[in-house]
Amino acid sequence: VSGLVHLRDHDALLVDADSHLPVLTESFTGNGRVLFLGTNETWRWRHKTGSRDFDRFWLQLIRYAAGAPMR
Repeated sequence: VSGLVHLRDHDALLVDADSHLPVLTESFTGNGRVLFLGTNETWRWRHKTGSRDFDRFWLQLIRYAAGAPMR
């Protein structure tokens, strides 16, 4: 997985290392934003490293999507 790539009206937050295609993108519309995750069979990630990396990915994605808490 490589870094951030700017694509027209959205940013690729996660890019496949082999194909260089976006896997996770973020775009802004009106007063909100949209995250799109294009992947399948994420359950297979658990077979490589167990639940540690799988859980970490989803928790980080949820925290990022939720944004900073309002004060």
